[in-house]
Amino acid sequence: MIKWPSAVLATGILLVAGCDKSEWNVPKISSSEQQQQAPSSNEKPGKMFQAERSEYLKTTRQELDQLRTEIDALQVKANNSGAALKADLDQKIQGFQTDLRSLEEKWQQIKDVSESRWQEIKLSFSASIEKLKKSIHETAG
Repeated sequence: MIKWPSAVLATGILLVAGCDKSEWNVPKISSSEQQQQAPSSNEKPGKMFQAERSEYLKTTRQELDQLRTEIDALQVKANNSGAALKADLDQKIQGFQTDLRSLEEKWQQIKDVSESRWQEIKLSFSASIEKLKKSIHETAG
């Protein structure tokens, strides 16, 4: 007679052994989606890079403009605050404006970055934007 824990263990082993692990956590993609994702043979990789960079520049331009608007709103808040809070906000705003100018310069440089350095520059720039966003939002709180 088989004892209960041994039967459960044997059943579990059989279930695991019967699974096709090659399909775990892999999203199903239809063949039409695969064709859309894969570049056509006559489409050059550089063309895809240019399109990605162009879209990224457009998106980050909007983010930088939004950050400028938020900094301006903080300046209004500072101007309507008491002396102690105004001094604190003015100091933070100056730092935000310096960071934003730096990001603006980097944004201009991204226009000319090579494809080989693209991912590195993109990650660094995105991280810098997120850091400034977080700081502004915490201050605006």
